[in-house]
Amino acid sequence: MSTTLTIDNGNTNPHIGFFEGSTLTETTSFNDIQTINKLLKNHSQSNNVVKAIISNVGDNKKLHEKLCSLDFKIESKFISKIRENNSFLGMPIFYSKTLGDDRLCQAYLAWKKYPESSTALIDCGTFTTIDYITKEGLLGGYIFPGPQTYLSSFQRGSHLPTLSSKTPYKGEKLDCKKVPQDTDNAILGSLSVFHQGILNFINQKLTPDKVILTGGKASSLLPYFNEGFFSKSLLDHRPTFIHEALFQVLQDYNSQ
Repeated sequence: MSTTLTIDNGNTNPHIGFFEGSTLTETTSFNDIQTINKLLKNHSQSNNVVKAIISNVGDNKKLHEKLCSLDFKIESKFISKIRENNSFLGMPIFYSKTLGDDRLCQAYLAWKKYPESSTALIDCGTFTTIDYITKEGLLGGYIFPGPQTYLSSFQRGSHLPTLSSKTPYKGEKLDCKKVPQDTDNAILGSLSVFHQGILNFINQKLTPDKVILTGGKASSLLPYFNEGFFSKSLLDHRPTFIHEALFQVLQDYNSQ
């Protein structure tokens, strides 16, 4: 059975997926070359040439160094080499060339997976991106700070605490009558308001038929889907959507 690698070379948390045939068997950090070489040895058996598809929005030099550090020859296909001016494998693109590889291939899978629906694709990581896809193609999107990026901005204040997106909010659910009464909760509460505003905007202005939620910080947004912002039937939580998308792109590209 053939092994295919899906590599998401992001700015902060690059990671790699291993497909056996058409099944994603595992994912791991793309920074741990020793572990990747062990996994490659287990997956590829006697084959020393492995096919890979790469989404690259990170450091090109580091990517090249990592690929050269692998014990196997990697036959790579880059997302950037597949895109045409205004389309991607038949999907129309109403977005400039500044669109990142990761957003592009995920939008393509959403377009293919829900061809008759309007879809809001939310990728919550270092930044939270929201792309809007309909049967007409990728219409555009928005970029917001991710949870930790948002909280890190408060470090610009000399007397404000350094908080993590994992720090628990100690107050009750925010409403107009109950507001935070200490600095930590004031900051964490503002993050809650920020997230509620994003989801309210999607719900009221984009009115999607489907919402796909993915990314390493997606769990930060999941609680808001339980508060009635969207019908649960609209939500498709897909933690490994980037790897599913990369694999689908490679399959469709090779079958052209």
